[in-house]
Amino acid sequence: MSFFLRTKSFLSTALFLAAAGSALAQAYPDRPVKIIMPYQAGGPTDAMGRLYADRLTKELGQNFIIDNRIGAGGNIGTAVAAKSRPDGYTLVVGNAATHGMNPSLYSNPGYDPVRDFDPIGMLGKVTIAIAVSPKAGVRSLQELIAKSKVARINIALPSTTAVLAHGLLGRREGSAMTGVPYKGSPAALTDLLGDHVQATIDTVSALQSYNVAGTLIPLAVFSSTSSEFLPGVKTLSDLGMSGFDMQGWFALFAPKGTPPDIIAKLNAALKKISSIPDTNKQLMSGGFDPTAVGEPGQLPEFIRAEREKWSNMIKASNIAPQ
Repeated sequence: MSFFLRTKSFLSTALFLAAAGSALAQAYPDRPVKIIMPYQAGGPTDAMGRLYADRLTKELGQNFIIDNRIGAGGNIGTAVAAKSRPDGYTLVVGNAATHGMNPSLYSNPGYDPVRDFDPIGMLGKVTIAIAVSPKAGVRSLQELIAKSKVARINIALPSTTAVLAHGLLGRREGSAMTGVPYKGSPAALTDLLGDHVQATIDTVSALQSYNVAGTLIPLAVFSSTSSEFLPGVKTLSDLGMSGFDMQGWFALFAPKGTPPDIIAKLNAALKKISSIPDTNKQLMSGGFDPTAVGEPGQLPEFIRAEREKWSNMIKASNIAPQ
């Protein structure tokens, strides 16, 4: 075959594949889409995922179904997603733990947060706070830390972020609270309200309704700025405790190799959904901070920065990988 014919054949093949990919994206989705949720139902990540799954179902005309795959701090479900077929029909909700902390907390989480995923878009952010039962008998974080040195204080830790925050408080501020791990917010809050534990570290979205009802007392937020959802509650920086900027975030990912046209279609759908006032209203009513979806190409650099930030925090806390 001559060079001209080979070149013509190559171009024809390339054009055919491009046209086929475009047609695939136009038809997508033509069957239900599974969104793997690495956490149990009822927690903040699950709530965020279900809100967007409902909106994507309405926007794209196919069911987007949440599939909870819990365990190992989010690693099990995230690893399943990483190994799934990259055809746009398996997605995963990642967060600051799965794509920021876990690579430093686990020697082998089962996936690489950058290499194994194609980012689709940011979903939202959330502030982390520490709260106590009114029966704990304290009204400030300083009082809680002081009391933990003379009396047993059990603190519920329903997430990887909570475990890390608890470790930092102990090493930097001398807190002697006893950490009690939980698989998620619902069980942790049930035990806190039942006085089986005296405190918890959780997302503002999980704590907000209890704060409004007066059944919990928020003591501080783990961020550089105060939260509009907890007015009057100080940041740890306000209390003279630096280095505790631990805001959580959520994003939608696909397995690496998913067709770019499908990624672009999903990203466009997320942008449209996030521009609807009712979406932001629902996010804020749940204690979430709405954020611009952005382009998929912006997320890898953000994730690299998150990995570095959390890695430095983990090293400073002398937490060895599991």
